[in-house]
Amino acid sequence: MSLPLDRQIARVAFWTTVTLATYFVGTTVYSLLFAAKDPQPRQLCLHVEGFTNCPYFQRSAQLAKAVSDADTDAFGEASTVGWTRDDWQATRKAALWANIPAAKVRGHTTSPFVWVRECSPGDVKKDASVAFEKVHFIGGNDDFHEWNDERPSAKK
Repeated sequence: MSLPLDRQIARVAFWTTVTLATYFVGTTVYSLLFAAKDPQPRQLCLHVEGFTNCPYFQRSAQLAKAVSDADTDAFGEASTVGWTRDDWQATRKAALWANIPAAKVRGHTTSPFVWVRECSPGDVKKDASVAFEKVHFIGGNDDFHEWNDERPSAKK
């Protein structure tokens, strides 16, 4: 014995509603609990390393600060690390070559090393190793100024 047509339609409508509600509740709960979230907006962070008394390092450090201060939506706080000339020559260049393969490929050895990467505000302060993740090596002081001149927002 079959149910009247209007009861069959009502039963199909009921189970369709239950199925859809279960799906939407389930996906909402999953996205709230398990989906990867980035609580901070992504920006670009500039990094400048060199020996402190080098005038090219100082110019690049000033430019990095100016760029990050002028365009706070696109750029996070610039990171500038200065070394003594002896420390720079003895160990730091080799360490940067190890962490930034493009610098080694290009044969860059002079102060400063300038690179940019995607970042979240304060991430380097939490974990310094992230300074070398997804790096785009810019080069030295001249390369950095040229890179800055070519940026669309710098041309305004």
